[in-house]
Amino acid sequence: MGLDSVELVIAYEEAFGISIPDAVASEMRTPRDVIDCVTTKLRSSQRPPCLTQQAFHKMREAFISEMSIPRRAFRPRAQFNEIIPRAGRKAIWKRLRSDLGAIKLFDLARPAWLGALLWGMALTALFLPSLYLSKGLLEFITYIGYGFILAVAVGAIGMYLTRPFMYTFPSRYAYVGDMVRHASTVSANACKRPNEGWTRDQVAEVVRHLTLVEVGIYEREYREDARFVEDFKID
Repeated sequence: MGLDSVELVIAYEEAFGISIPDAVASEMRTPRDVIDCVTTKLRSSQRPPCLTQQAFHKMREAFISEMSIPRRAFRPRAQFNEIIPRAGRKAIWKRLRSDLGAIKLFDLARPAWLGALLWGMALTALFLPSLYLSKGLLEFITYIGYGFILAVAVGAIGMYLTRPFMYTFPSRYAYVGDMVRHASTVSANACKRPNEGWTRDQVAEVVRHLTLVEVGIYEREYREDARFVEDFKID
């Protein structure tokens, strides 16, 4: 299996709390194969609990305990900026991660202006040497190669130096409900009550979400019978 396939299998294992042997993983050609494999390893249930609801309740208790906020303040349409103040946000987020344990929270992000600045610096490093030093097409192509190396170095250094500025909430997780839906799939097993079973539909939904996130495909491209290598282009 290639690295992309390994990362995908690890995501499935972590979400469901199971182990998938390499020999079995190598035979999983489609999401349907994954669903069938996972379903055989989990306790089945005919009465599907709502994973999103259970994730919401567990997260609400952690936020109320840590932030001392009213219960009504933690609601699906509440924005994180309303709940967690800018001052001390990174420390609060770290403690919440510890409190929630196996339920994964998303990473805080850099402000949009800082991300744009880093991209601008990398692009400048990529093209500036070629524009100023090259005297012909051949030299331009040569300097582009050097510029690419410089751009990678500038980007890596910039990402490292700006880590203290990772204090904003990603736009796709601006609301509590966004975080809960994400956690109920990437940490599905941790959101369930002990000894609670799974339905095939629940397994299929978690596999679908993880595949979309890890592979980076559009939802319209996803099918249970699509092939990981030939259709999703993962190695």
